[in-house]
Amino acid sequence: MQKIVDETLMPVNLKGTVFAPGLAIGHIIFHEPRVEILKFKSKNSSKELQRLKKALTDLRKDIDKMLRSSDLSGASDYKDVLEAYKMLSLDEGWVRKLNKAVLQGLTAEAAVESVQASMNEKFNKFDDIYLSERLYDLKDLSNRLERHLTGTALSSSLKELPKDTILLARNLGPTELLNYPKSKLKGLILEEGSRSSHTTIVARALNIPLMGRTKSLNEMSVKQNEIVIIDGEKGEIFIRPTEDIQNIYSIKMKMSQALKIEYKSIKDKKGITLDGKRIELNMNAGLIMELNQLEESGADGIGLFRTELQFLISETLPRMDEQKDFYRSVLDAAKGKKVIFRTLDIGGDKILPYMTAPKEENPALGWRAIRVALDRPGLLRLQLRALIHASENSELNVMFPMIAEFDELMQAKELLSKEISRMKKFNKLLPKKISVGSMLEIPSLIWQFDILLPEVDFISVGSNDLMQFLFAADRGNSALSDRYSILKPSALKFLKQAVNKCNEYRVPIHICGDISGKFSYVLALLGLGFRSFSLTPADIGPIKKIVRSLHLEDLEKFMNSQLKTDLLTIEDNLLLYAEQNNIILENILDA
Repeated sequence: MQKIVDETLMPVNLKGTVFAPGLAIGHIIFHEPRVEILKFKSKNSSKELQRLKKALTDLRKDIDKMLRSSDLSGASDYKDVLEAYKMLSLDEGWVRKLNKAVLQGLTAEAAVESVQASMNEKFNKFDDIYLSERLYDLKDLSNRLERHLTGTALSSSLKELPKDTILLARNLGPTELLNYPKSKLKGLILEEGSRSSHTTIVARALNIPLMGRTKSLNEMSVKQNEIVIIDGEKGEIFIRPTEDIQNIYSIKMKMSQALKIEYKSIKDKKGITLDGKRIELNMNAGLIMELNQLEESGADGIGLFRTELQFLISETLPRMDEQKDFYRSVLDAAKGKKVIFRTLDIGGDKILPYMTAPKEENPALGWRAIRVALDRPGLLRLQLRALIHASENSELNVMFPMIAEFDELMQAKELLSKEISRMKKFNKLLPKKISVGSMLEIPSLIWQFDILLPEVDFISVGSNDLMQFLFAADRGNSALSDRYSILKPSALKFLKQAVNKCNEYRVPIHICGDISGKFSYVLALLGLGFRSFSLTPADIGPIKKIVRSLHLEDLEKFMNSQLKTDLLTIEDNLLLYAEQNNIILENILDA
């Protein structure tokens, strides 16, 4: 007789997208955001308006309490996100719609539901990532407001959560996430979500592994309190893992912790090779909340500060004083370490809510970054003015993104010159030194280096866009993600040409982006001549360990020999070289 296997008890392995890295083992707890509304019609609109007014007041007090939370102390940090939420709760248009719905005969909670449904219908007409994220912000607020109106307790009783909670939700707002005790919350799985959402920003700041865009876990018959593993390095989720898998990940987590201790031990040491060559290891950032990692990671500075994030989380265009104060706080937090500010890289998939933009067939190749800035010079001049003001008596390092033509750089520099002249006219203090850089992301720029390099103080290679444009491959297309890499001869030779030309003109060249954090790629880049990297903070320790374990002169000879071969990729030879020279490339999480 054939034995029937209950599939709901079988182990399941799912793929997802890593929004916040890390490993976690724990028990699944369902997030239950829905509030059941029992009464829709009202006979006393005046009373309902009073209920709504009180609930809105309580909602704002709730957010203020979160802003004062001990979990957020020391991080005047991602308070940016909560401040944006508070502004949203004060939005006159939203409140007016709620009041109107009540006056039409709905209860206060039914009015919230009705207005939210209307907003859903309106926003869903647009195929726009940013608008989708803001829609969920509004859903988060609406849900919280409904709870204040109905007196409904939050989710599962927070006091009764297991100490190793892995939270599962279709989507989740940042204020909902902050309701859960950080001491018990070990990981988060979302069926939706995005890398740039407010929830992702908060999860990263709290070091909570977050996986998103997973298959509906309802289809997997997942039950409350079942064991789940999040591999936030490989992008995998294990539901009901076998004992062997649990043991493997328990060991990985212990080894990962041991590695973190080792990386911490070299945090204050410089990235110097065995033959005495200094390698600069900077970190990427975009929000104040990330800057505490500057000291924690041992980074030399900030090689890429993405200024557009302040604009994206704001409901209106930040005023000059707001921008100036923000940049000043970044410089203060850096405590004298170098900060390179990239001017606004908006457009494409990063649309400002208060700025109209054309609908494009291929936004990555369209109206974005410096193209937007030069077409809207007032926007760029305002930002440059704020940067100059913020850098009084400090050094200002500014770079322009998506430069395709020499003339684009010169137009941007002209706007900078006008702002410097304006400061002098009004007898304002200037930065001690201003360094101007261009990003190398569009391949056409390299053939203009002879006229461009004398006009810049540094070049920064934006590897994500460069690889996308070099191979005509959408970096978001999973079908192409493993097909093209920096270890292909065309990419290696392109980058070597860039390094050689910069060395000829004695212009420093840096590299940032995803490839600068892949350990085998870093080895290749070092061998090509790169001496400065900008990385995620988590990558600085492992890469510093690699740097301190190699002879750079030998590596350069090896890479020069590889450039002369006709191999389709040098990956196997590179890994063999690392093994023969006792250079450990793999993170323990990849084992």
